[in-house]
Amino acid sequence: MSSFDRIVGDIAGALLLGTIAVSSADSSPAKGRGDTPKPTRTYLPVEDLPSRAPPMAPEERAKVMQELTALRERQKMLAAPNGN
Repeated sequence: MSSFDRIVGDIAGALLLGTIAVSSADSSPAKGRGDTPKPTRTYLPVEDLPSRAPPMAPEERAKVMQELTALRERQKMLAAPNGN
């Protein structure tokens, strides 16, 4: 065993014993956990739902349905093998 290995081993042992002595002197590791702040909520609570949008007027719904039907027909024409 080289002198470097012996020194490193002695330092590691001293650090380990010092850590044990400090942590067991007057408190346990579990005792210190109560001092940490509680995390804030980062998610939407279940009880706070967003408000619902009012329903569409019948005229607006008819216009949207007409536009969707026109788009579907256009997609059918473009997807046809000969463009027909």
